[in-house]
This record gives sequence, structure tokens and C-alpha cells, in this order.
Amino acid sequence: MKLKTIFINIILVFILCCLSGCLKKGENDPSISLKTRTARLSRQWHLTTGTEEYTSTNTDSLGIHTSITTSIYTQKTFETVTDGGSYQNSHSGSFSYIMVFKNDGGFNSIKVNDNTSNTLEGT
Repeated sequence: MKLKTIFINIILVFILCCLSGCLKKGENDPSISLKTRTARLSRQWHLTTGTEEYTSTNTDSLGIHTSITTSIYTQKTFETVTDGGSYQNSHSGSFSYIMVFKNDGGFNSIKVNDNTSNTLEGT
């Protein structure tokens, strides 16, 4: 009887060790998944909303000029506003942003603003 209990405990420990890769590891991971994180991420993703902001500084004979550009993306349109202190500029139009994550760790990114395309590839 004691040998049977030891054998069952060994089997349970072995099964738990094998299934530990299926259990939740990160904050946004599902509780149990038979796919790896890479396999769950590997596919084509479309950006639906987002915000992008950057600051640029230029120096000329009149001094230092700083401008802040903010882009807001919603569904299939974007609006970009640049505030340069003494001037302000805005632009809006169509937009699409697609990222493709591959199983080997690589990715492709295609961003289209008003028919101008930017492509990025990497790992």
C-alpha cells in the first residue's frame, strides 16, 4: 500500500512538472493555455486606437525653438497637431497600421498615413 502511494505521488509530481508550462506566467496570460506565448502572439494585428507624441527642438539664428506634435489614431483616421509656441499646424487623414508577429520571433510593421507607407522589419 505504501509503495502504491509513493508511486501515485511520483506520477502527480511528474504531471505537474509537465503542465507547468501551460499555467499562467504573466499578468495578462490566461490561467491555462496549451499554446506558448509566442504562438498566442504570432499573427496579424491591426491598431484600432492610439496616441503618439514627440518633441523636437531646432536651433537657428533666432534661438531655440521647441515644438510638440501629437497624433491621435481612431479606427481608420488620424489627426496630427503640432504646437510650436508661435505657430500651430494640424493635419488629418486616413490611416492603417498592421503588425505581423512570426513564430520565429520576427515581425513586420506597415503604417500607412494618407497613402504614404512606412515599413519596418525586425526581430
